[in-house]
Amino acid sequence: MQKILYFLKKNISLWFQMLINMAKKKEKTEVRQFDKITNRKDSPTVVRRRSPTVVRRCSPTQKSKGRDLGVYVNLLTDFGFKRIFGIKEVMLNFLNTILASKIKDKIVDLHYDNTERLGITQSDRKAIYDLICTTEKDERIVVEMQALWHEYFMDRIVSYASRMIQDQNIVGEDWDFKLQPVYLISIVNFPFDKAERFANKHTSFVQLVERDTRQVFYNKLTFVFIELPRFNKELHQLKTFFEKWIYIIRNLHTMKELPDKFRNEVFEKLFEVAKIA
Repeated sequence: MQKILYFLKKNISLWFQMLINMAKKKEKTEVRQFDKITNRKDSPTVVRRRSPTVVRRCSPTQKSKGRDLGVYVNLLTDFGFKRIFGIKEVMLNFLNTILASKIKDKIVDLHYDNTERLGITQSDRKAIYDLICTTEKDERIVVEMQALWHEYFMDRIVSYASRMIQDQNIVGEDWDFKLQPVYLISIVNFPFDKAERFANKHTSFVQLVERDTRQVFYNKLTFVFIELPRFNKELHQLKTFFEKWIYIIRNLHTMKELPDKFRNEVFEKLFEVAKIA
């Protein structure tokens, strides 16, 4: 047994070196075969390794070949969403349009808050939001974009909203439990329910209500769900600012230019910032 261990210890480095050399040899063979097939010898290349023995080569001129990136960013992506709604003037216009029926006075100003919220204890899971802002009246507004449905989506949304309530707690005996309104706007690229009764309803406002009378029980917590797949109006059918906003969110990345009916200060700025350089 000792002789076997001695032999293994003495030759293990040699075996590792042999394995490395075999991998390099196979890699070079694959590259030569790829060049032979594509008939490219001296073109500038970018090498992307997905595994030690798999190499993909592509010239800079071919990276975008066949791919039309479009004129404007996609608002359904994290980058596009935050790039556009991270502009205060744009966000103000969007919020005043979406929440027009829920807020007494127009939102005049807001500031963006840290999107990462820690729990009460170190063991609590932190919450990371897309965008959070606070109005001049100290109203808390969360705007989220969700592309795909997952099983506990509703639970996560309620948890996010409750964290915004929890963050208002003031340590000490002087706090009288007064809370500021919390709004959570969730823009989703999937329908919640396939039932026929929801076929023509793309936006839902959800609050705590008394079950029998349907009267609002608590008006400081509001959920707004915008289901993009349920909005099917064409450009020529748009009438309200609300409809124009939903149309832009869903279709901006497919548009080639700013339509005439969208010509105002806010939308012109939105389209300018959304241009792909």
